[in-house]
Amino acid sequence: MKRKTKNLELLSEAYKHRVLNKISRAFYVTPAVPSIQAFYLVIKKFYQRAVISKRTLLYYYKLTTDQPLAIDVGINTDSKLRNSPDLINVYRTNKIFNATTLQINSVKLIGYSIERALFEVLHFEKKSEQLTYEVIHKRRNTKMERRL
Repeated sequence: MKRKTKNLELLSEAYKHRVLNKISRAFYVTPAVPSIQAFYLVIKKFYQRAVISKRTLLYYYKLTTDQPLAIDVGINTDSKLRNSPDLINVYRTNKIFNATTLQINSVKLIGYSIERALFEVLHFEKKSEQLTYEVIHKRRNTKMERRL
């Protein structure tokens, strides 16, 4: 018990003197790491088999201009869940397929393919009309630009 108290005191002192920045409950980083990159590093470290999905993936593929308020990840239903930071939405799934490697904010992660991203918008979004319209038109325009 004394060791845990000592560690908490050291962490509190480091935070107070701005040696560490708190990015979420139980997660701290040095000031040299931008907070958005820190969340992707948390995913890489603690959710190793997680797959970037939903709105985060749409934003990564530039299919929407709406920057997500949280990072969406999918994990297998049999995976154990550690501390869930405030800005990471964790969704459980039976099967992870159509995954590819992504480079997001200088962090190498796993994400679904662009086809799977489109499927998720059409299938899972509750109020998807506006988002679906934007995504489909951006995807169509991207394909037309490639042809030219």
